[in-house]
Amino acid sequence: MTSYFVTATDTDAGKTMFTTAFIKLLRLQGIDAVPYKPIQTGGLEDTEFALEHNNISGKKEDFYSYSFEKPCSPHLASALEDVEISINKILDDFNELASSHERVIVEGVGGVMVPIGNGKFLLDVITELQLPVILVIANKIGSINQSLLTIDKLSSVGFCPEILVFNDVDQADESILYNNVLTVKELTGIEKAIRIPFMDELNLDDIVRILSIGDTFESSFR
Repeated sequence: MTSYFVTATDTDAGKTMFTTAFIKLLRLQGIDAVPYKPIQTGGLEDTEFALEHNNISGKKEDFYSYSFEKPCSPHLASALEDVEISINKILDDFNELASSHERVIVEGVGGVMVPIGNGKFLLDVITELQLPVILVIANKIGSINQSLLTIDKLSSVGFCPEILVFNDVDQADESILYNNVLTVKELTGIEKAIRIPFMDELNLDDIVRILSIGDTFESSFR
């Protein structure tokens, strides 16, 4: 079965929320899916969230490669701790997980052009892992530009997103948020998309229900 790489247009676009709900959906379908976060900054919060909300046991360190304390770009966080990020280690850790689970849902850090040190970017990790990409878009005023730039960059290395996930990060004008979805789909030709509405309080079960409705996820992720 296919694993996926979840990236986003920006920090706090909703990658961890989506990844956790997506894994929950897959596990409800009887699929042994687990999270993997190659690089995280600001501690282990993202990995812990995905594991705890899916009742996944095991050593936390099996589900990430690098974790840095300072919540900042990986190139700076790793430099502060004098640790060099190795893409080869990330590939080895991913393959180890993939050898014992049906699907590994890889969650990126920040956006695709986040630097990870030594002239490398998260985009290089995506290129090396060779996984289909899901793009989480922070759906707000200004997201069309961010979306098109990210999709263009991914497409330039052969990884045009297979699915667009529009996550309403605030309560902006509905006509704007709705048009963002239509415009990005029209301008990129990417048909598979889903929208997650703004929630005053996060409810993962509601998100799982949203993901399970319609052709997009039912046909694409079984």
